[in-house]
Amino acid sequence: MCFDFLKKNKTVPNINMPWLNLPLPPVKNKISGQALCAELRKVYPIGHIWPTDATYSLTSVEEYTKFLKLFQAYMDYTFDNYDCDKIAWEMRNEANKWLKGEFPFGWVGGFSEDENYFIPIHCFNLIIDYQLKIWVCDYLEVAGPAKEFMPIIKLTYLEDIII
Repeated sequence: MCFDFLKKNKTVPNINMPWLNLPLPPVKNKISGQALCAELRKVYPIGHIWPTDATYSLTSVEEYTKFLKLFQAYMDYTFDNYDCDKIAWEMRNEANKWLKGEFPFGWVGGFSEDENYFIPIHCFNLIIDYQLKIWVCDYLEVAGPAKEFMPIIKLTYLEDIII
């Protein structure tokens, strides 16, 4: 019976990680890893930026938000098992499974001493959309919202960005 299902459908739906069943988003633009790094340098002039691919496909923030809502609904955060770097890394990994590593979904570590937007040393996630706008989200809601993306924030200190 299982083999009949596989022959007919070719894939098994992922029940535990439903975001993996999302179709790949439409490609609206492309950017090289070097150009992506240059865009991030406009906001983060110092710190390590690690683009891991030569070329990235770009799509809309709305497409990334589909993943974000499913991840938030199905991925439980347990304080004993994760802290900010681990949950942000987990989100990046799961997004990259869905995106097949083709679209930029990154991990950021740093802090902000801005009196209007103070963030202690923290890790969160970022994306770059097809208009080269940088957006952030944060599962723990320290550096940004959990269920949507907000425009980029400036950090006093950037440790790493891994895309």
